[in-house]
Amino acid sequence: MHKTLDAPLVLTVATSALTAIVVAALLVSLLVRLRRNARLAETRNPRAQWLRAAGWLIVAVIAVALVTGTIGFAAFIAGRLLTVLAVLGALYIALVFVEALFDEVLTADSEHGRGVAAWLGLSPRGVELVGTLLSAAIRVLLVIVAAYPLLGPWGLFAADFFDVIGGALFGFRFAGLAVSFTAIFGAFAVVLVGVLATRALQRWLERSVLPRAGLDPGLQHSVSALVGYAGLIAVIALALAELGIDLQKIALVAGALSVGIGFGLQSVVSNFVSGLILLAERPIRVGDMIVVKGEEGYVRKISVRATEIETFERASVIIPNSELITGMVKNWTHLNPTGRITVKVRVTYASDPDQVRDILKEAAAEHPQVLQTPPPRILLIALGDSALEFELRCVVANVDYALLVKSDLHFAILRRFRSARIAIPFPPHEERILGGQS
Repeated sequence: MHKTLDAPLVLTVATSALTAIVVAALLVSLLVRLRRNARLAETRNPRAQWLRAAGWLIVAVIAVALVTGTIGFAAFIAGRLLTVLAVLGALYIALVFVEALFDEVLTADSEHGRGVAAWLGLSPRGVELVGTLLSAAIRVLLVIVAAYPLLGPWGLFAADFFDVIGGALFGFRFAGLAVSFTAIFGAFAVVLVGVLATRALQRWLERSVLPRAGLDPGLQHSVSALVGYAGLIAVIALALAELGIDLQKIALVAGALSVGIGFGLQSVVSNFVSGLILLAERPIRVGDMIVVKGEEGYVRKISVRATEIETFERASVIIPNSELITGMVKNWTHLNPTGRITVKVRVTYASDPDQVRDILKEAAAEHPQVLQTPPPRILLIALGDSALEFELRCVVANVDYALLVKSDLHFAILRRFRSARIAIPFPPHEERILGGQS
């Protein structure tokens, strides 16, 4: 009001003196009440005693300044005290609100936390971890925002408080760097909204669009993953633009660090590029049965760094993507789920080979998993030393059941051989009796 009305100096001094007197009186009343409450409670809090001592010291300083005629200094102490109390009170309320929002609502055990987890497609523990990290980041940001008016210009008065807050929000320089809390909050909002929107788009594609497009599960996973990575890159670019960071400068810094990245993070970059190739080219898809590095199992997840394989023993094997691209991989189900099995049989020379051939053919024809196109093949492989060696080669409809089909064929062939009195010879062996000297 003084600045707006261009008030005379006498009125400004009188108002400053009155403000200092009122603030000192309110502070004395507060200190007296706090002391009375402490006596009634019959408890001693060392921290409260120090605060009361500091309050009485401020009252004494204001009183001495008023008595000695230094009205400006008394008004400065009073205004500074009001500013500190207002900022600390607002900071306390904001911290309590953030704690109630993230630490009480977004927890794995609360109904709201489970609802948010279901909406985002994450686990409740994952939502709780994200909430904890966001809570910590927001608290640090609030403390930084509150520290600026507290540690800012020492000429700060109550009338200048909103100007200082505005300067902090819309930009100030700290240690030679331009800092804008508005830009920081804007970038944070862009990242939060962008990640949520990308996740929602992925869930919509996975649940509504891709299953109705007639695509196989591996291609659906690849499309969803690529959309997620593209959305994340777009969100990061928008957040950097909101912060006012020039992408050309980032490109220059990245070029300067490319040599170090090439030597220090060569394997990481290689696995990242290999993961993108796997998702785009799809030589290996989710659900395929592969053999790599002596490990055989089903592909459960393909990420940009590694691929997860579940073995038949239900163990998870994590294989870097670069080994899947540069190494040799056997994929049983890359083109189709069919696979060939071989059943080896040995019979005695007294057996009728035509009858053995018919039995093997009938056993293969009766099994529902054995395809008749191409037809099963019965081959007389060798005329052994003590047996005729046959092989039944056939194609099963699903290679996942190859071991079960092979076991069923063994049972069927053994049962038919016994009914036809076809003998399976024992392997020849030689016995020697060593006579001792008497």
